[in-house]
Amino acid sequence: MEAHLLQGLWAPDNHQQHAQALEYLQQLRESADGWRMCGATLTNGGPQLDDKVKFVCLQVMEHHARNRYAAATPEEQVHFRQHLSQWMTALCMCTDPEKVFIQNKTAQLMSLVFVVDYPTRWPSFITDLLSTLSLGPHAVQLYLRTLMAIDTEVVDREIIHSQAESDRNTRIKDTMREHGVLELTNSWYDILVKYEKSHPELVCHCHDVIGAYISWIDISLIANDRFVCKLVDHLKEPLLREAAADCIHEIITKGMDPVTKTQLIESFVTVLDQAGVLKPVDDDDSDFLVKLARLINGIGVQLILSWQKLDKKESEKREMVRQAVENKVNLLLTFMASEYDDISAAVFDFARDYIQVGT
Repeated sequence: MEAHLLQGLWAPDNHQQHAQALEYLQQLRESADGWRMCGATLTNGGPQLDDKVKFVCLQVMEHHARNRYAAATPEEQVHFRQHLSQWMTALCMCTDPEKVFIQNKTAQLMSLVFVVDYPTRWPSFITDLLSTLSLGPHAVQLYLRTLMAIDTEVVDREIIHSQAESDRNTRIKDTMREHGVLELTNSWYDILVKYEKSHPELVCHCHDVIGAYISWIDISLIANDRFVCKLVDHLKEPLLREAAADCIHEIITKGMDPVTKTQLIESFVTVLDQAGVLKPVDDDDSDFLVKLARLINGIGVQLILSWQKLDKKESEKREMVRQAVENKVNLLLTFMASEYDDISAAVFDFARDYIQVGT
């Protein structure tokens, strides 16, 4: 690969050089061997390569993964995976953390291969990914980014999928529930414990991953003593509490039976109240208070939704849920009374729904 020809991509003022660079990039994308050259450049050059060259190589490999990889020969697919695995290992073991945009592009590339190869051609994908965690913090960061990229490809409801893609995604999730999710959740807990003091950014990222995956995994894997206690502990830590609040919000908004939802929320509220985090009167961190207000809003809205879903004949259950709602009104008023607009606005949905229920 002639990396020097790519330098013109970042010289838009030199029109001739820029045009030549764009032409060469397109040749790499369209060439049957472009991905081979880029893969070899990454694995031979390693993290010491120029960032621009790395990004272009990953772009070319991404283009191949999106457009040709699924129809490639088994030998070509094995070769592609080898390049990708070697590059992942190099990033995990490098002394300095890789640039975020390189990590994200690598994670995206991993996710594109995952949706094609898992579970048929690469059944050990999750196990192989988990095995990188022993390589240290850089590996953990790339692991978490890869999981978020997989969520984007497989679960993200904002992305419109074809019927074939939806069926594929369902098969992937079903297989992961049977063979991979337990190991994933165990790894998340280990990350929360191991890095909460030394690398808070990793713990916050792990909170994000849990919040993303909770929508389709068994909630009992997360809504249990060890995870809840750890999440509550993190609500007391200035560097962790915003992400922890968002994570708990995603847990309580997971779809489930109204009574089960109410019981889950009530158990969370009890633990949070005992920990003293629901009424941080003296806290002047407005960013965290917005997150906490959003959590209170989610609690109220979800309880009201649960009450509305119950049949009117189920009077005892409805009364139980209605009482749970009433018990949260003081929290609602506390945040509504905030002098900061962002904090009070965060509980408006709860206030509106509560007023509508009462009318």
